[in-house]
Amino acid sequence: MKYSLLVGLVWLVGCTQTSPVPLYVEDRVFVWGEIQTTPDLPVEQWDWSAADAVLAKYDQPISLAIWPYALWDQASCHALWSTVITTYGIHFQAPYPVCDETAYQYWLTQIEERYGDQVADWRVIDDHQQQEPPLANFIGSEEDYSRLVDLTKTVIMDTL
Repeated sequence: MKYSLLVGLVWLVGCTQTSPVPLYVEDRVFVWGEIQTTPDLPVEQWDWSAADAVLAKYDQPISLAIWPYALWDQASCHALWSTVITTYGIHFQAPYPVCDETAYQYWLTQIEERYGDQVADWRVIDDHQQQEPPLANFIGSEEDYSRLVDLTKTVIMDTL
């Protein structure tokens, strides 16, 4: 009994300590088109509710993926490209490279300013090589993906 109490106390203390390693979070809350629902919507009207709710669950640094998809953005330069049937939600129906890089950079700046203290590791599209429906995460070349990563990294690093 004496040892089980000690083990229980050590377990409880261990669970309350924050980890220096970011916790890997799989929720798809940083989806561009779900936060900024139209291109000219003021930041004050963006829908932060899903991201706020997920991030409120964690009191330690986390690792989250950025999903650079907004149907309104995709329609501006990929409108003639095929729509993908996907199980991830409406904005993943056009998982192509970003069209309006300036708008994407602005969205990233707002994300980093709002959540940067909590997100320790920013990922850009989990499993980008998964390019076939129904689970297409990104449809584009390696060069397209590298450009997206470089663009994202530049904005995140400049905002820090």
